[in-house]
Amino acid sequence: MGGNALKNCITTRVPKARYLELETEVTSLLAAFFKKFKIPYYFPDKADFGDIDIVCVVKDGYNIEDVAVEVLNSKDRFINGNVCSVEYKRFQTDLIVVKEEDFDTTHAFLSWSLFGKLIGMVCNWYDIKFGNQGLFKKIRYSKTGEHLGNIILCSDIREIFDFLGLDYSKFNNGFKTQEEMFDFVIGGRLFKPCIFHSINRNDNGIKHRLDIVDSFISRFKTEDPPDKETKQAQVDEINKEAFSNFGKEEELKHMIAKHERKLAIKQLFNGDVVTKITGLQNKELGKFMAYLRAIDRFLDMCVESNDAETVNREIKSKFEHYTQRKIDL
Repeated sequence: MGGNALKNCITTRVPKARYLELETEVTSLLAAFFKKFKIPYYFPDKADFGDIDIVCVVKDGYNIEDVAVEVLNSKDRFINGNVCSVEYKRFQTDLIVVKEEDFDTTHAFLSWSLFGKLIGMVCNWYDIKFGNQGLFKKIRYSKTGEHLGNIILCSDIREIFDFLGLDYSKFNNGFKTQEEMFDFVIGGRLFKPCIFHSINRNDNGIKHRLDIVDSFISRFKTEDPPDKETKQAQVDEINKEAFSNFGKEEELKHMIAKHERKLAIKQLFNGDVVTKITGLQNKELGKFMAYLRAIDRFLDMCVESNDAETVNREIKSKFEHYTQRKIDL
């Protein structure tokens, strides 16, 4: 994406008329290998192109990288994650290979120039991420800030647009100009001018297209961000709404409970505790701790008792049995 991925062959930018010819030729040659495919939307007044972007779900049994090189007679290929770049008639084609459930969200994210990045910046202000897989939240443990994992809030692009206060039909009907897309983003219910008061101009997603970001910001008057407490209250409100709206409250509770169980176990059952009771170290310590973990309900006992003396007695008892078993063997 961008037209500069291939280094071992010559590729060029082409005017729109030639691009449309190439787009038709490439999609016709590759269509038989896709379950579905779609070109991200671009503005009607775009004058020239550096590549063809194709969001695609590949049919089972095909290695699309090899297929594309052969069918398009490509002189080069470059793989970057889920993107395969190949050459056709001195023009770059980028195949963005996705799972079927991510097809619509990926297409929306990549459409209309920087639309996905701008929406991502809005969502990020609320500590929610928007990307090819939809909306997701990085979960951190409130007491320590430790990252527990990610929860996918929603991967249905229509539901995502509803939550963001954006009209999906209008998005698909298209924008005549970049400015229309800007106004569409600004009209979302989560947009705040203060979000763009200070942006990271070195962000890989925008640093090569800052002219577009600056044009977007020129559409409104930026505001100073609220104080820390006010912002946190707004973030908490939207996060609470998101978890409720997408039915992810129980998943969040389960993730936190699982982490707290792990912490409770670690406090009562760890290498230092077991060494003090048994004198074991290094590999022998590891073997005995693995033995304890394999005992039915041993870890549950640690959590349920929440008592160091009880756990220590149990470890001592199990160690005596463990030692006797080794002697018998």
